[in-house]
Amino acid sequence: MTRSLLVRFAMLALAMVMAIAIAFVLRPGPEVCRWPSPELVRSGGVLYRNHREWSGFVERHYPSGGLKERSRYRQGRRSARSVTYHEGGTQASERFFRDGHKNGAQRGWWPNGRMKFSRVYVRGRAQGMATEWYDSGQRATVHRYVDGKEDGRQEGWTQDGRIHFNYEIVDGRRYGLIGSKPCFTIRNAASDLDLDEL
Repeated sequence: MTRSLLVRFAMLALAMVMAIAIAFVLRPGPEVCRWPSPELVRSGGVLYRNHREWSGFVERHYPSGGLKERSRYRQGRRSARSVTYHEGGTQASERFFRDGHKNGAQRGWWPNGRMKFSRVYVRGRAQGMATEWYDSGQRATVHRYVDGKEDGRQEGWTQDGRIHFNYEIVDGRRYGLIGSKPCFTIRNAASDLDLDEL
């Protein structure tokens, strides 16, 4: 090939790459609808627009006009990241969804920026440790979950640091204290025992 033919080929390739890049940058993104809207209808947990499952973003706003929530929908169900905001504009929560179910890390913050909650969901069920904090930053509760059910040690404190509850879930039964009252007594335990098993 001659040099001029190579230059023309390179210029043509560069023009094609630039055209693709421009088309990618200028392509329209997902549509955004405000909620409530007469165009959007929720039925059976699915969001419809013009009788079709909605795919795009849904935004809710405060009466002042500030953004309150922005959620992504795919085929009428919440999917991907959903973010809420306090009226002052600071982020209030970040939640992740898949096919309409909570899935992944879920976090929230108080208006002062301190952590409010942190938990993980897998296909709509709580999994692992879930923690909540008071707006002072002091821990309020710690729950442990397996497949959406409490499992193991569960703890909670009042704002002044006193124990509010401290119990353990073993084989679906609760043992320990809630407030100052035991949630399981010796008398209840004796009635559950089969003496022939001892």
